[in-house]
Amino acid sequence: MEAGAIKILKVLVEEEGFIAVTDKSSPEDIQFYFQLSEKAFKRSLGKLYKQRKVEIRENGIQLTDTKGT
Repeated sequence: MEAGAIKILKVLVEEEGFIAVTDKSSPEDIQFYFQLSEKAFKRSLGKLYKQRKVEIRENGIQLTDTKGT
């Protein structure tokens, strides 16, 4: 797994599975929470979404329950 995706997952775990940041958030918010550029964040988030590790909601990102996978 790439470093950006690991950072996103780590923050989600620290925030109890949800954070009010989306792919439409400002570059400043993305940098603040994840220390990633907007481009790197979107790329990593897309990979996590395709792997079904996260859900992208209107108000934020939700960690999915992947215990069975």
